[in-house]
Amino acid sequence: MLIHDQIIYAIEHEYPGLKHGRDFVIAHPLDSRGVQSGEPFIMEWRTTTAAEPSIADLTKIFNEQYASGFYAAIARKQRDFLLRQTAYLLSMLEIRP
Repeated sequence: MLIHDQIIYAIEHEYPGLKHGRDFVIAHPLDSRGVQSGEPFIMEWRTTTAAEPSIADLTKIFNEQYASGFYAAIARKQRDFLLRQTAYLLSMLEIRP
């Protein structure tokens, strides 16, 4: 089961120029704890420049074409965050005369 961010990533890469919240809205059901409990779905498709894709098609496209880019982007964000944290901590430990 994909998460809502993965479907958004697939749409925004498969349909350049479309933006979540402006051209389409993706949602997914939540359980009583606020955890995703089902497949994401297209809540609104506001664009007329492309036909609304199915979640099955988007899942296939994501897995075949965009999964590695999605996970690489997450890894880069985490790396950048850790580098900033490290630089900050090292600056705090710096001994000044």
